[in-house]
This record gives sequence, structure tokens and C-alpha cells, in this order.
Amino acid sequence: METKHFFIKVSRLSEGENHAQFELDDDFFVSNGSDFISNCKLIADVEISKLEATSRIKFHIHGIVDVDCDVCNKSIGLPIDFTQYALLKITDSVSEDTNSEEEIIYLRKSEDMAYFDELIYDFVLISIPMKKSCDLEGVIKNCDNEMLKKLENLSHDNEDLDDRWDDLKNLKFDN
Repeated sequence: METKHFFIKVSRLSEGENHAQFELDDDFFVSNGSDFISNCKLIADVEISKLEATSRIKFHIHGIVDVDCDVCNKSIGLPIDFTQYALLKITDSVSEDTNSEEEIIYLRKSEDMAYFDELIYDFVLISIPMKKSCDLEGVIKNCDNEMLKKLENLSHDNEDLDDRWDDLKNLKFDN
């Protein structure tokens, strides 16, 4: 069962600027099904500019998450610092079609709670690079040399196993 961690009561928002802060931890990512983020220490600063039926929401998320290096499998502290925007639209009815739009939260006039869990989760996931390695900017660890040597030895051991592929090495491609 998905737990709702981050929400605001729309009726308590005043016209103009409103602020909220949420702490993102391991429990948040586990409850949303993430298995590759650990030791999470993120802060989501949320600024809501309330107007009549539409509010502009600014998410500034910053901190550190631990992920595994794709090269040596060492756990690295990856710095996260980004800003994303979304809209909160209050409407009479929400159809199936309007729910498909990204970065727009639709809320019926009869509802009072706006939940940000899914949006924050998605924002954090898209901020993590596809290739995570020790040489990323902001990461202060170096790849595990012992693991790199083991991987090098394993890759050389596999080269001699099957000579049927040797002819493929001679193929030339025009790029």
C-alpha cells in the first residue's frame, strides 16, 4: 500500500506565496518501489504561488543519495540539486484525460488535499544520471581499484572461451 508522505491542505493556503519543506528519506523511496537509492538525505523546498483556480509550484530538491557506481559497484554519495515546476489546477471535474498530463496536479473543488509524493519521486528519479560512476561531478570517491582489477581479469578470461566470434572482429563498418 502506497503511503502519502507529502501533501498540503489547499484551504490553508493564503493568496500569494506559501512555503513548505519536506524531508525525503529511505522510507519514502522504499514505499514507492525504489530499490537502488539508499541512505537518502534530501530536502524538498516547495514554494506555492496561489492564485484563484491555479497555483504555480516550485520544487527545489537538494541533498545526497547513495547509489551504486555502474563501473565498480561501490556505493557513492551522489549530490542532488535541482528545481522543477508544476501547476495545481482546481476544477469542477477531473476527467481521465486530464490526469494524463505531466506536471499538472488536478484537484476537484470538493477536495482539500494536494499530494506531491508521485511528482517528487519522479523528479528525483529523472535527476539521477543514467550512468552513475565515481567520476561524476560532485562525487568525492574514486572507483574501487581492487574491483576494477577483478573485472579486468574476468573480461580477459572470457576472451579466450569461444573462437567462433573471432571473424566478427575483422568486420569493418563505415560510420
